[in-house]
Amino acid sequence: MPVELRFLSLIQLKNGIDKYWRKSATNAIDQDERSKIRSRLLPSGINETQQKLGNLNAILLAKIARYDFPTQWPSLMDEIMDLLRQSVQPNAPPKQLWRVLLITHHLIKELSTIRLNRQIANLRAVAPNLFSVLGELYQYKFQQWQNTLANEKGGGNPHLQAVDDMSDCEYVLKIMRRLLVSGYEFPHTNETVQNFWRTTISHMQLYIQMLHEDNLNPAYRHSAGRLLKQIAKLHVNVAHDHQVSFALLPNSPALVSHYWESAKTLRQRQIDTPDDNGMDLASTYDGYNLRALLLLRASFALVWAGESNFKYKKVAELTEEPARAKQMFRSDLLTDPFILDLYNNLIQYFFYYLQSDIEEFTTEAEEWEAKEEHAGDSFERSVRPCAERLFLDITLHYKELILQPLLGKLATMCGELLRTGCFALYILI
Repeated sequence: MPVELRFLSLIQLKNGIDKYWRKSATNAIDQDERSKIRSRLLPSGINETQQKLGNLNAILLAKIARYDFPTQWPSLMDEIMDLLRQSVQPNAPPKQLWRVLLITHHLIKELSTIRLNRQIANLRAVAPNLFSVLGELYQYKFQQWQNTLANEKGGGNPHLQAVDDMSDCEYVLKIMRRLLVSGYEFPHTNETVQNFWRTTISHMQLYIQMLHEDNLNPAYRHSAGRLLKQIAKLHVNVAHDHQVSFALLPNSPALVSHYWESAKTLRQRQIDTPDDNGMDLASTYDGYNLRALLLLRASFALVWAGESNFKYKKVAELTEEPARAKQMFRSDLLTDPFILDLYNNLIQYFFYYLQSDIEEFTTEAEEWEAKEEHAGDSFERSVRPCAERLFLDITLHYKELILQPLLGKLATMCGELLRTGCFALYILI
């Protein structure tokens, strides 16, 4: 049939799920029809050649799974895991893995929005097995593109298979991020999660190195930046939704410290060589720096939060873990030298207006002013407002430590402004 007709039929099916899928709904779809639709969803999604239709089919499958998994559709996750394993076999169709990943992504995205305890328990029951399969798939695809880059003789166009493998790794990370946040109550107690956490730390360092390799093909650098973004988002989401688990996962204090050191380097590079990067790489730098600052804010929230903020107090065997997590971050990360380094570099580099900010002010002054007036509301999406919030956290919790350095820096700044002829400031003072 024509693609347009099939597209409209999928939209009609998707829009009718909420109205007619429940048994108690008026004019509900009967059991046999529901069974027939379910039996066709996975084969249709795997064999679909049109990207738009495949995407709509995946959304439709996820909406139905929200109602029927696992009561009416108990084999769904097993079928998906089997398809994921089959998709990396030599005789698998070329695009099968991408289609299975698309279905898995929409499925986990839909199931992660559920708030009923019974349905949350259903997702958590299958999460470890699915997470393990996805982790193996990520490692397999990672090794594939690593081997391709190692065997490449340099120069010329990028190897398309390596770029595809890196895209697959990115999509797998996107799924694992949602599954890790929504599929585990205490992620740090799972050995598979611990091993994968160590893997993300080592791979993050590799992707940062790839961004700095000037002789690397731009396509690979772009893919490395996207992979780095997914790993950083994973770390931030776990820190936000599983505070204590984030602290107790392997090497988390060292991870936050590494984020900060890398963020300083990238920010200095943005300031010192503003024309050295394209817009895409500059966006990657900003995204990484923002997530580094968000991780630091999460660390402050962990150390200084009250006991009522932790759900662990209701779990007898985990009552001591919040206190242990706090003490670990306070002693291993938020030391006095680290706080002073954080304070100095925030003022010197992260309050700095980049060339892109100046150009925006020059060309669109009114829009720039409106954005700055509401910058405090966008601290989770912009580097400088987030740095300002972090600076306020430092001022609130470590005021005795930074009081004298802050007064000295203000005196130096005022002196410089007066020497350069800024008499208005002198009058205000």
